[in-house]
Order: sequence, then C-alpha cells, then structure tokens
Amino acid sequence: MVYDSMISLGREEEYMRMNGMPNVLTEVAQRIAAVLGGVPARYSYFWCYSACLVIVGLALLVFAFLWNQKEYL
Repeated sequence: MVYDSMISLGREEEYMRMNGMPNVLTEVAQRIAAVLGGVPARYSYFWCYSACLVIVGLALLVFAFLWNQKEYL
C-alpha cells in the first residue's frame, strides 16, 4: 500500500529509504532497551518486571485514548 501510494505521488525512488527507516528505528530501540533493561536486572529482576509493568500500563493508557479520526471529520 505504501509503494502504491508513492507511485501515485511519483516518488517511488524514495520507497527503500521510507520503508527502511522504521526498521532502523526498531533496531536502535531494541539495543537501547537491552542496555537499559540490563542495568536493573543486575540488581534484581523485581525492578525489571516492575519497569515492564509501568511501560505496559502507559501503553494501555495511550491505547485507551485512541480514536478513529474518520468518524469525527
């Protein structure tokens, strides 16, 4: 779908860069998370699980407030 949209805009040469950027950001985020997750794990797994639960709670809070824009336009 992204490629088709870019063709219709005449920007298909930018597809590889556009498609690759989320992959790069995912890899960087995974490496940062591994390092940051390893620090509390060195002391106690309780802190790792606690941090995970806080992050999941924040993600659920964001998810709870998502809405479909098409319904409101």
